[in-house]
Amino acid sequence: MKTSNPKGRCRMCGAEVHFMDEKCPKCGAKNDCWVTPDETRCGNCHAKLDPSDRYCRKCGTKAGDGAFEPYQQIIQCIYGPMPVKRTHVCENCGFSWTTCLMLDNEEYCPKCGGKAPVQAIHRDEDQSL
Repeated sequence: MKTSNPKGRCRMCGAEVHFMDEKCPKCGAKNDCWVTPDETRCGNCHAKLDPSDRYCRKCGTKAGDGAFEPYQQIIQCIYGPMPVKRTHVCENCGFSWTTCLMLDNEEYCPKCGGKAPVQAIHRDEDQSL
């Protein structure tokens, strides 16, 4: 018997598919878009965790905590400016790291879970914002 687990849409025909179904009931396409996070992902927001992270950089949840609900794995393509180097510094423990991303949504320290706002933006001479 199936529980009230999430449903999604078939990537081929758009029919509603329960995340536990192996194939779409309408067209038979393999249901491979639903995944359950593991220790490499945050149990709360599903962000990718580095092996040394004790807290999620995106939402601040302690590694290993969270509901680990299944989520839909979707590849997104973002068009925009070139990636920008940003240095984050934790307000709590002082740990710092640099990202090089188009969109930087990291707000929390991976070591202690404290707030870690952007302290510096590094602009290359040939890169305009």
